[in-house]
Amino acid sequence: MRGNVSYSYTRAIACLAIVLLHLTYQVDLACQKDLSANTLWLSQSVAYCMNWAVPVFLMVTGSLLLNLKKELPLEKLWKKYILRMIWALIISISVFRVADGIFDRESVSYAWLGDILIQFLTNGSWTHLWYLYLMVGLYAMMPFYKKIAGYASDQEYRYLLLLYLVFVSGLPLLKVIGIQAAFYLPDQLIYPFYLFFGYGLVSGKIRCKKRLAFWTLIASWLAMIFAAYLRFACGKKNLSPLLDYSSLIVVLMACSSFVLLHDLRLRETSFAARILLALDRTSFGIYLFHMVFIVIFLRGFAYNPYASPWGGVFILGLWLAISMLSYLLVTLLQKIPGLKKVF
Repeated sequence: MRGNVSYSYTRAIACLAIVLLHLTYQVDLACQKDLSANTLWLSQSVAYCMNWAVPVFLMVTGSLLLNLKKELPLEKLWKKYILRMIWALIISISVFRVADGIFDRESVSYAWLGDILIQFLTNGSWTHLWYLYLMVGLYAMMPFYKKIAGYASDQEYRYLLLLYLVFVSGLPLLKVIGIQAAFYLPDQLIYPFYLFFGYGLVSGKIRCKKRLAFWTLIASWLAMIFAAYLRFACGKKNLSPLLDYSSLIVVLMACSSFVLLHDLRLRETSFAARILLALDRTSFGIYLFHMVFIVIFLRGFAYNPYASPWGGVFILGLWLAISMLSYLLVTLLQKIPGLKKVF
């Protein structure tokens, strides 16, 4: 297992992918009435092909925390990890409630405090915060996941991954043809799979050649583009099992991406390495606050990049600008005492 610097590269690249995912998705949502069917499915294809990014974040988490050599007593688990997510939620939801009030031209009111509390309890704020609620649950279960990872035999470990693939990722695909499978696992979520796959790969419990991972990634991207075409250009409405995070396509895309990225080697003095390391130091904050800049462009300026024939180029420019602005904002926030530990 290599040093953590390779994980820094992986997190930074995944962070950039998430910004692109949310940007294209939000542009399509805001400008949908003005987009042709072909523009919509091509743009959504970009968003869906970035769905590997959040699972890869989870794989890095699994790689680092499931190792039995990584001590994780309950006090540390709650103080360092879970409370960080809770504080990040409280601060983010407060900022986003103020932002909504500004964009909707509301008068400042004490009722906002009640809104913040309700949004905190119900995940009623901006949609990308679902990831923080997920992490609270995964961190809370981490002591038990660590025991599975540490004491299961290699055969049992691979069997566990297979169970997730069949019951959580495979059988739900039958919904596409109108069949609701009755079989399920009591823990019917795909996210622990990503933790276990990440640790399984770096610990040697499972192996995958990079050449196979490369072609699997290409095939899964093509499959995702085709699924997006069926949904947005052909109007097929029952394809969500192909597109969400438990989709077999997304699972293969994420696993192959992690295989290719997890031991990425760069000369640490190179420009690319310095950029990625800087992004990694702010990646959590970028995840939280990049949506502010997306909303400013789409709601504040009512900007539609696809209004120009060069829409794809403008999307890329906007992606780079939002990533840079988010990095600068988080860098400033980290200079405020107490916030560096959160963001």
